[in-house]
Amino acid sequence: MKILLLLVTLFSCSTPGTKYGPTQKNGLGLSVKQSEPWMESHFKGNYNTDSSTARNYANLGAIDNCHLKNKIAFISETLDKSKQHHYNTLRSRVNYVRNPHYDRRHGRFYDNLYYNSYHYHHFGYQNPYGLSLFVPLRTYYNQSVKVQYPHFISKFICVDNYKSLEADIELEVIPKEFVHTFTSDFKGGLLIKKSSHPDLKVGDLLLEVNNSRVETKEELYALGFKNTSSNSITAKVLRNKSISTISINVKDITDHIKKTNVQIVDKSCMLIDPKSTNSPAICKK
Repeated sequence: MKILLLLVTLFSCSTPGTKYGPTQKNGLGLSVKQSEPWMESHFKGNYNTDSSTARNYANLGAIDNCHLKNKIAFISETLDKSKQHHYNTLRSRVNYVRNPHYDRRHGRFYDNLYYNSYHYHHFGYQNPYGLSLFVPLRTYYNQSVKVQYPHFISKFICVDNYKSLEADIELEVIPKEFVHTFTSDFKGGLLIKKSSHPDLKVGDLLLEVNNSRVETKEELYALGFKNTSSNSITAKVLRNKSISTISINVKDITDHIKKTNVQIVDKSCMLIDPKSTNSPAICKK
């Protein structure tokens, strides 16, 4: 049992955190998945991989993917899908306790560690039988251990530029059954429940943005505001039981996205060996 525990301890100490690079045979590493409307950059690490490092690597995978296309990465969110495992491990410790001794002079029985150490260091106390004052006592106990395997997913799209509504808007997905009467395309829409934007009114049902049909928030932000040179977008809304085409003012946030990309790259590339074959192209600029 002692040998087994020693091997487990040595193995865990010698295993480095998962490095940046493509997914390995053990399922750890980076993978970029093509999905609609958002792409996904996954990074999975072992139990010695720091969570903040795994998050940065997932974001870096997204940015590098877009860099290879000469675009920038608009990352909508980074999801934490890390898993925790709990198990019990057998540990041991050694306490040095005084050989049990009956003090005839004081009529007391001593086996207290504090008493032993105090008398041993200050009075050189010895028991009258010439036995060792302290004896090692090994005790075994169970200890609960929590191990985390980090897994982060960055949802992103590659864009030339990106616009934002720059407004406080609350949206609710409306299923196709309630929208089909007006659109006849068996698709749903987005109800404006709260809006500080002057062009969007509470009660509007958003159907289309820049000629892209939108049914979910993900579709709206992935398809509606990218790669447009205008400071306004065209939208179709259901308002007062009729479909209207309106113009919505937007703000260009491309520079902000570029700045965020640079900050992530600077922080993440410091953790990667530039001579490594898996070093991303964005780190070699």
